[in-house]
Amino acid sequence: MKFNTKKNKKINSSEVTILVNSCDAYSDVVEIFKLALNEFWPDNPFKVVINNESNEILNYSKKEKLTKSWGERLINILEKINTPFTILLFDDFILEGVVDTDKIYSVINLLIEDAKSSVFYLNAACVKDHNDDIINDYRLLKDKVDYRLNSVPSVWKTEELIRYTEKIDNPWSWEVFGSYRTFNNKRNFYSSSSQTKNIFKFNYNKGGAIYRGKWVKEVVESKVLKYKLNINLQDRGFVNLDEQFKRSFRWKVDFILLGFRSIGLKMMIYLYRSFKQKYIDS
Repeated sequence: MKFNTKKNKKINSSEVTILVNSCDAYSDVVEIFKLALNEFWPDNPFKVVINNESNEILNYSKKEKLTKSWGERLINILEKINTPFTILLFDDFILEGVVDTDKIYSVINLLIEDAKSSVFYLNAACVKDHNDDIINDYRLLKDKVDYRLNSVPSVWKTEELIRYTEKIDNPWSWEVFGSYRTFNNKRNFYSSSSQTKNIFKFNYNKGGAIYRGKWVKEVVESKVLKYKLNINLQDRGFVNLDEQFKRSFRWKVDFILLGFRSIGLKMMIYLYRSFKQKYIDS
């Protein structure tokens, strides 16, 4: 499937919001994100909203800032913004290539024309379950694949994004368990057809600018120099991506319990797949 930008219908920019998932503690990351966005998407016609606890749109009290979960905050801000379409990004997706606004309009047009569509991932998603396709621009994702609900840059029908988000979600459970909410739903999920066709170009190989609260040096150091930012990178420190990171036993137990609260008996499918991947397929 290919885009035909010449057939794009005019989209009112007020129907689309760019929502950048962040938090108050990541203001240094947001600073870099905004500068890169302005550099590589200078003709961006859409309003940019930073989803952090102190956003005035949310009007949270001090207690709410501390107690509201990631999922509830996402739902709250989407409902208050109330635009038909949401371009969903995360704050450490630092742009490294020009965004083609005409392609963004093509994506939105596709979502409008396909009544059964939910989302278009601007970067290739579910790559392990799909063949790389450098000829076409985008593909329809299979049902019942892991990470069908995905945090890569995306354009959502806002009502669909709210539908697949639970208040108890955190960013990890939203992708892992949220994907199971999409199974057998008869909705269409699209993504770029290969990494070479990515529309929102960031360093996906490194996973973004932040990993477990620390800077990814290969991504961020050059940006701080380029934009002449007064950020002390040693405050947050650099992650060693060659080091093996293991979750604690308590974290794993809590995550599984969260899964049962999130998707109920579908967790049995998740546990089976996890066991098969670790002990049979490996």
